[in-house]
Amino acid sequence: MRSCIWWKIPALVVLLLHTLAAFPFKQNNNNCKVQEICTKPYESRLADSDNERKICASLTLFQLCLDRHKKSCHSTIYYHTVKALIPVFMKEHKCSNVSLPQNETKVLKIFKTTTSVIVESPKPTNKPKCKPTIRGNAYRNVNISKRYCGLFGDPHLRTFSDLKQTCVVEGAWPLIDNQFLVVQVTNVPLVEGFDATATSKITVLVNEDKDSCVEQKIYQAKANSLPAEFVDGTSETGSSNCQVKITERQKDSLIKIELCHIATDLLIRKVGQFLTFHIKMPEDLANSQQAQGLCVGGCPKREIIDYREILSFTEAQLKERLPKRKVTRREATQECRNSKIKGFYLDSCVFDLLTTGDRNFTKAAKSALEDAFSLDSKGIVHDINTYNETIANVLDNPHVEAGGVSKTRNRTSSNAAIKSTVYSYGLFLLVYCRSLWTIFS
Repeated sequence: MRSCIWWKIPALVVLLLHTLAAFPFKQNNNNCKVQEICTKPYESRLADSDNERKICASLTLFQLCLDRHKKSCHSTIYYHTVKALIPVFMKEHKCSNVSLPQNETKVLKIFKTTTSVIVESPKPTNKPKCKPTIRGNAYRNVNISKRYCGLFGDPHLRTFSDLKQTCVVEGAWPLIDNQFLVVQVTNVPLVEGFDATATSKITVLVNEDKDSCVEQKIYQAKANSLPAEFVDGTSETGSSNCQVKITERQKDSLIKIELCHIATDLLIRKVGQFLTFHIKMPEDLANSQQAQGLCVGGCPKREIIDYREILSFTEAQLKERLPKRKVTRREATQECRNSKIKGFYLDSCVFDLLTTGDRNFTKAAKSALEDAFSLDSKGIVHDINTYNETIANVLDNPHVEAGGVSKTRNRTSSNAAIKSTVYSYGLFLLVYCRSLWTIFS
């Protein structure tokens, strides 16, 4: 662990907890009340802590309180973040060298007396070597069916079930939440007067799995930071032959998190000031009854943007809906096509350029296509071959009416209908005349 002096300042620890508490986490479990029940008493005791022994006692009581609420807070990012930070604080304060009562009631009494610090000899830190169980090897060395999910741009979502959506989802939202893994994204607004957002933060929580010797780990990526390590400074956990590990694939722009014990790979990329996310995991985990999140069920209806409708707008409609638009549809489409983007990623690229004018979203769509292909090549090839590109149906049509109905297309359809009618009547007359000829000849 890298030494960091500010962890030792109680006031800054409280500030960190307040920052976490104020963060707009969307919790799957509203029964988690640790901020009121555990954090506030800890802050109060910390204010009364004038020596290392009291600080360590405060942290011990905080940890015991969190342990009691493990069940009701199992899917809450705040809970797991704070719980993972307590051992860090304890290590920085050398709490392993401080003698504390085993009984919680006696620990509480420390704050009613002034006891000097009692320092003991350092305790052994060597943990017994962990051995993976048969259950911990359940996903290893097996040809299992997998599912892909990705999030990029404004933001565009491809779910485990291959739904393709463009969503608002402003604030913090869970992408994945199952027994092994929790992934949460935070999206911020992009354009005033329009619902466009983009991902500025990604939090990954790897749950403890004793069967695989995996310790709980938290990873955080932000718009200005893409570290190649977990928040505790480590980059791996688990047994030596099957680890959870982070590797930097492209310096400061792409990291990969491999979870060997559940045969899962994650890619997190930084493009400009925003982030993209891709994951491929076993189908039975992706679709398990306990699984939740946007990758599983897609975005709520109220959060979905009809990107096809906006791509089909006339220039006049686009000007009214996006008065600060910097590029035309034709310019946006040409730029995206020049980047060799196809399918859902082409529509997404054009949509993002129209709504934001930010050229970085072209790079985001291109890299999203590349990252998705690296994880799910068959799925991407199928998507490109079968996806009906909205922009391809509109670009070459100079007269597009509201809702994307083309005057040219109407005239074409009308002409086709007339030709069909004339052909049918002609065929009828031909048959009728032949019948008369047969009768009267």
